[in-house]
Amino acid sequence: MNKAFALLFGFVLFGCNGTTEKEIDHLKKENDRLKAELEECKYGAEKLLAETNYYFEQMNFSKAKEKINLLLEKYPLSKEATNAAQLLKKVNFAIAEEKRKLEEQIKKEQEEKERNINKALSNLVFEYNEFSDATYYRDKSSPGYVNRNGFFLTFSHSGKKGESKPRTIYLKIQYHSDDWLFINDYQFAIDGKNYSLSPEKIERDHGEGGMIWEWCSINLNYNKDAFAIVKAIINSRTAKIRFNGSQYYDVKVISSSEKSALKNVFLAFEALGGTPN
Repeated sequence: MNKAFALLFGFVLFGCNGTTEKEIDHLKKENDRLKAELEECKYGAEKLLAETNYYFEQMNFSKAKEKINLLLEKYPLSKEATNAAQLLKKVNFAIAEEKRKLEEQIKKEQEEKERNINKALSNLVFEYNEFSDATYYRDKSSPGYVNRNGFFLTFSHSGKKGESKPRTIYLKIQYHSDDWLFINDYQFAIDGKNYSLSPEKIERDHGEGGMIWEWCSINLNYNKDAFAIVKAIINSRTAKIRFNGSQYYDVKVISSSEKSALKNVFLAFEALGGTPN
């Protein structure tokens, strides 16, 4: 308060001696600053303790600790500092408890994730290809060769099992018969709704006994229509596929086991960190 009084006296003295307006303005600002400092000395510790109690009640323990540390640093000899030091013990305990619960939750989530991965992979077979340095997955019920009928999913990732996340997931459509269709596209009837799919490339081959096979592979990461069709089939009651050839067509029912296989591969793909559309 003495400093403030001296400044006020200075206003009068300098005012009588023709002090400039600039100097008077400077003295006013200095006086305001000193008043603010006096106000802080009088109420600063009390205010910080009140803020500490507020954050503690709101369970914002990190903010409460921040206020306590500031109070102890600025007003170490105040009665509020004594109260804050006692509260700090509770705050530190609460922070430690939060950390313990978070670590426990992370551990549980990791264990749950591993269980989901193991469960999903239990339905799949996988094979590492040393030439492409990639591991390929499919459901146990899905064919491993193109000269078999099939409607199924496969996915792959670089390296051996567990070394990276899946990068691509493919829909495989395979037609095996004793006569050519020369397939151009596919149509689907899924729970009364119609869909169509026209792959960029359909491959063909034949073998002994006059058997033929026509197949395609569609990357679901880039084909939203195919992705939507697969999802619809997984959740469907009834689903049929029509193979449209150059002159003839053939219709097959997508079985419940094929639907289950589609779902198994999707679950495994996502459990391993894959992200389709």
